[in-house]
Parts: sequence; structure tokens; C-alpha cells
Amino acid sequence: MTPREWHAHLARKYEFSNDFDEFCVIWNSVLEPGTILPDALFDRLAETSSLALLSNTDPIHVAHMEATFPFVHHFPVRIYSCRVGFSKPSPAIFHRTLRDLGALPEEVMFVDDVYDNVAAAARLGILAFHFTSADEFLEQLRTLGIAVG
Repeated sequence: MTPREWHAHLARKYEFSNDFDEFCVIWNSVLEPGTILPDALFDRLAETSSLALLSNTDPIHVAHMEATFPFVHHFPVRIYSCRVGFSKPSPAIFHRTLRDLGALPEEVMFVDDVYDNVAAAARLGILAFHFTSADEFLEQLRTLGIAVG
């Protein structure tokens, strides 16, 4: 779906009359501009790991994130549900990510704040971590021997 098709779809479904530009401002306002984790962590991880961003999202949010959030550029592989036609927790989106990374499940760590997505990745043999706090995640990385600063 194009961004304008997504807007039209939601306008019909939820019966609102905001034009496309008004809608985009409102729609994108739900996205937090900062990251929970320090930007330097992404720099360090990118030096030694292949990073992929896997997001269930729509084309309007994708355009906004790509243009506004610097951290996304640490991820050379970006899988957006609206572009690939399936979403987490479907195994298909994890297989697509593995293919695009050129990695086997046992070579990948998946982090998500939604437990069902973590469980789905784990069922495929991916080391999966349920994100509940930055401190807990950083400790998990240290436990795995990954330098976090």
C-alpha cells in the first residue's frame, strides 16, 4: 500500500476527514524521536555485527523514521512489514530477515519488546531476547560477551 492508500484506507475505516498532510503529522506524532539505548551502542555493534531492523509498520511511519531517526542508518538491512507483506510473529518475516542478512538462525540475536515475537523467533532457533528495559538488555549483552562500553 502506498502512503496515500494507507491514509485513505484508515480514513474510510475510522471515518475521519483529515487530509493526507494533516493525517501524517498526527500519525507520526506517536513515534518517539529518541532511542532508549545510547547511540554509541549502535556504533559499537555495527563495527562487529551485521544489524537488521525488523518492524511491523506502515509506509507513512517508514518514510518518517527513515527521514527523521538517525539510528535507523546503523541498520543496513531494514525489513518493514508493509514492504514485505507479512509481519511479526509470522515465521516468514524472520526467514526474510535471515535471508537478507545472509545468516543462519543460530548466528542471530533478535530483540523485541513483544513477547509473542520473541517466542516466534526462538521457535526458529534464533537467540531471542525479550526487551523490558535498557539496563536489562545491556546486562544481557555483557553476559554474552558483547562490549557495550
